[in-house]
Amino acid sequence: DGFILQGGLYSSNYEIEMAKRIIELDKPLIGICAGFNNILRAIGTDVIEDKTKSHDIYNKDYRHKVSIIKETKLHELMNKKDEYDVNSIHSMIAPKENVEGYATVSSISYDGLVESFELEDKKFVVGIKWHPELMLEEEFTQRLFKEFINKSSNDI
Repeated sequence: DGFILQGGLYSSNYEIEMAKRIIELDKPLIGICAGFNNILRAIGTDVIEDKTKSHDIYNKDYRHKVSIIKETKLHELMNKKDEYDVNSIHSMIAPKENVEGYATVSSISYDGLVESFELEDKKFVVGIKWHPELMLEEEFTQRLFKEFINKSSNDI
């Protein structure tokens, strides 16, 4: 059993409740974009609106750099790369102070916003602000989903 909370233009309370239960049961979970937001809400924090619109660039090919934090699961999945280019299609953002103390920050954007986080005390819970499903040709994306499937398969 593994779960993906997908991106979207809005969130519903049931997605937050689902995330709480999945985390409680220690099942593998990836939150993408709005799913990232809902995992944060499930663990007791939140995101804010990006009034600058600097991260709401609806272009599949647009990329910006993020810094990958060493000694995180994400760093391992990225073959210990320190930087990575990601897309940015979201209107809600997570400042570091909204995530630190709730989850381990695993990547930061050029303007200091959290781009991914993980829950260290869980089997596999990862929130990703960008859209890896639009980057399927990327080696990292393939490793991310392969690791997720592997963790999910081992859970049966």
